[in-house]
Amino acid sequence: PKIEEVLSLNVINQNTNLEEFKKQYNILSDTTQVKLENINEISNIEFKNIENNLIFNEIIVGNQDSVIADLVNKLGNGDWVKDGFNKYILQDSQTCPFCQKDTITPEFKSYLENYFDKTYESKIKEVKKINDDYQNSFSNIPNIETFYRKDIVDDKDLEFEKLYSQIKSKLEENIKKIQEKIKEPSRKIELEKTDEVFQNLNDYIKQIQQKIIEFNSKLDNQENEKEKLEKQFWEFAIFEKKEIIEKYKQDKNEKEKYKQDLDKENKTIKDNIQNIENTIKEKQKGVINIQEAVDKMNNYLKDLGILSFYIKIQDDEKQEYIITREGEDKPSFKTLSEGEKTLISFLYFLQLCQGKKEKNEINTDKIIVIDDPISSLSFNYVYNMAQLIKEIFLRKKDNNYEQIFILTHHLYFFKELIGYKEAYIGDIDAFRIRRNKNYTSNIDTMQKDEILNDYQAYWQILKDYKEDKIHAILIPNVMRNILEYFLGFIQRDKIDTIKQIENEDKEKKFEAFCRYINRESHSFMGNMSDTKEINIDIFFEAFKKVFEHLGHLEHYEKMMKGGN
Repeated sequence: PKIEEVLSLNVINQNTNLEEFKKQYNILSDTTQVKLENINEISNIEFKNIENNLIFNEIIVGNQDSVIADLVNKLGNGDWVKDGFNKYILQDSQTCPFCQKDTITPEFKSYLENYFDKTYESKIKEVKKINDDYQNSFSNIPNIETFYRKDIVDDKDLEFEKLYSQIKSKLEENIKKIQEKIKEPSRKIELEKTDEVFQNLNDYIKQIQQKIIEFNSKLDNQENEKEKLEKQFWEFAIFEKKEIIEKYKQDKNEKEKYKQDLDKENKTIKDNIQNIENTIKEKQKGVINIQEAVDKMNNYLKDLGILSFYIKIQDDEKQEYIITREGEDKPSFKTLSEGEKTLISFLYFLQLCQGKKEKNEINTDKIIVIDDPISSLSFNYVYNMAQLIKEIFLRKKDNNYEQIFILTHHLYFFKELIGYKEAYIGDIDAFRIRRNKNYTSNIDTMQKDEILNDYQAYWQILKDYKEDKIHAILIPNVMRNILEYFLGFIQRDKIDTIKQIENEDKEKKFEAFCRYINRESHSFMGNMSDTKEINIDIFFEAFKKVFEHLGHLEHYEKMMKGGN
């Protein structure tokens, strides 16, 4: 319902029970809910007929024409005589159970048999049959549990339990009375009338059955019934909070009026800003261009040895450019490999970090996040990418960014970023991200000495290469880093050490190794990009020769055998 419609109501059902709302709604929303079985009333016709039988008000006695009839009537103990007759006389015993003399003669026995004749026995049988019928009808009354229906009636329904128990109690009392009549036929008895208690229970059962019918009907129309409940709930909820809502509407109208005034003022300010921005755009056209970014990206591609394609400005006015191949003017992006696309995207990202995407974008300090840029690149570019990031972001002091986050799984790439004896080492913080058994991540700070102690990790790269796990392009730079760490530790000069190796190398087969190790520059421009330039086996031979020359061959063998 609409709020306005509910608020206009002066009266609403105040007997609404929110818990009952919730219960009914959950039932209708339960897709596994099934219809309830109907509940039947309990018939009391059999009980009523027996309870009205006149035999219970009848004095059942023996044959009054019998010789002993006057004596039995005078003593008024016919039932006692019958009990004795059944227990002793019919057992063919002549001994009296009291005086223990043989006084039970055939003649006396015949007197008793004549007194308790067929008419008497017929009456007794009739009462016994009535007793059996009454008890059978009692047994046929269903157990109380058979009446239980989920969400309608259960063992918590005290009223139903009381009415059911009243019937049971009265019927049990009547059964006792009938059995007393059998035991004492001459005694008049009056059975309890059960009409009223049956009527009370059946009236209650009718109410339950009506609820079952309504429940099943709701299941047949679940969606409509849910809508009705929702409507009733919101009517109740809105009406309950009528004063609050009215206050809210009043406040809302006041605020909307205030907002209209602000919107008008805001439009005036925006119009002024737009005029200023238009002026800035016009002036920026003369000072902003994309040629510098294009030139830098093309130079990076050349330094990486990629000459098969380059970036070309297509529309200087719109500041658009394309990737094209040598001798072609059409875009070639779709023909690039995935690695080439990744490389171009990263080079573009680096330029974007240094510049801005739109002409009218305001210069602000950036927070830069680089996530494993070498993950899909050839090993040829791992070292180069690390050097490029260092040149652009880490070695310069005048960058226009607040922070830079670099994430990587690649140990070699990480070590190249950290560097050795880099001036920026004190400005960086290193962290390890670990996932524990509970699939949550922990971030641990790596101390500076912990980073330097990862010297063993470089040795692991050499061993991984021996197991064909690492590309050969990484090996020369790893060897150089190991020697720089080790020579620094034993305080030996790298240049002098390598020169001595060169002097001993009469065949000049270690020349490439010595030249590479002695190269002081770690810049992006000055590194080999193709393993065709080197023989890795000779590099390993020369690398081992250095430790042998220094008198630390044992250290070399220990590290290469996994003893680190």
